[in-house]
Amino acid sequence: MRARHQTVINLVFLIAALLYLLTFSCSSAFSGQVKSNRAESQETNNIKHAGEIRFNAEVMPLSEEMKNKMNGVTFRPGCPVPLSDLVLIRVDYHGFDHKIHHGQLVVHKKVGPELIEIFRDIFNAGFPIDKIKPASDYNGNDDASMADDNTSAFNCRPVTGGKRFSAHAYGLAIDINPMLNPYIKGKIVEPQNGKIYSNRRLKRPGMIRKPGPVYKAFTSRGWKWGGSWHTLKDYQHFEFPLENLASKLE
Repeated sequence: MRARHQTVINLVFLIAALLYLLTFSCSSAFSGQVKSNRAESQETNNIKHAGEIRFNAEVMPLSEEMKNKMNGVTFRPGCPVPLSDLVLIRVDYHGFDHKIHHGQLVVHKKVGPELIEIFRDIFNAGFPIDKIKPASDYNGNDDASMADDNTSAFNCRPVTGGKRFSAHAYGLAIDINPMLNPYIKGKIVEPQNGKIYSNRRLKRPGMIRKPGPVYKAFTSRGWKWGGSWHTLKDYQHFEFPLENLASKLE
């Protein structure tokens, strides 16, 4: 009887030990899974954080190197503004290759800070731009810059087909994606390789439309769009009215 009783006691202790081991094992596994999930979650958060795209831009005085590059090319004696009235802005932009690029524009110092905000809006909208280079990179040749679909600003030159100074000569105009947004007057289309895009019913990335993020970014700040003109259409062109320049703080 005693032997049978002892056997029962031993069996109870054995079952208790097995239950304890089973409980400890499950608890450890669950704890490990929780830690693993936390680590995975943290890694995902880090990846998302690293994937956030930030717009970078700055306004700076023209360097001596840039002045030398412009002199006799996009700037010359008799231009309506001195070099001291111009600044260089550097902006990030989305390329057609889905990568972030860094561009440079020479503009009037009074519109530099505002243009940073404009290009921030364009960047945040994901609007693609082919390239952004100073006109001096094309030896001041506006036709070459447009044919290369280059976005540019200052260039001391007359208006297209005229003699008076263009708004570009004041650093108060920007042409964006010229090939995709050509200048059109009657049968004249510039650049010529943008002729297909004179059909504004086409829907292609990089074309400026009303309404649209580029149009809104500029016009909401008082800039005028050449696409709204009546005697001709200059879809690439935005300019700030010279008569309003005095109201701008540097």
